[in-house]
Amino acid sequence: MTKNRDPLNSGIVSQCEANDCTYNQERQCNAGAVYVNFLAGKANCSTYTAEADNQQQTASGIEAGQVAQCSVMDCFYNEAEACVADSIIVSFLNGVAKCDRYVVSDGDQQI
Repeated sequence: MTKNRDPLNSGIVSQCEANDCTYNQERQCNAGAVYVNFLAGKANCSTYTAEADNQQQTASGIEAGQVAQCSVMDCFYNEAEACVADSIIVSFLNGVAKCDRYVVSDGDQQI
């Protein structure tokens, strides 16, 4: 996948496997914006909120959430804390919502 060079049009969440997230409807993220941070060696979706923790109502028909900010500085798709991937996929394992597009970079090369 190539980099999206328009940071104002940041990557969208094209698929989300965190089925119990309050923003997830049928594997689609409907949060207005998502935040990605780096914790314990993983790029995590810190917007993940379990339904039991937050009974927030979400609107149906809303567009997929965009990556509002990414603090994973060594990611190939991060430019000045903006996600320049066309889209991201959020996986979910052991209670952690993880950005699967995280790829370590060395300058402008993937490693």
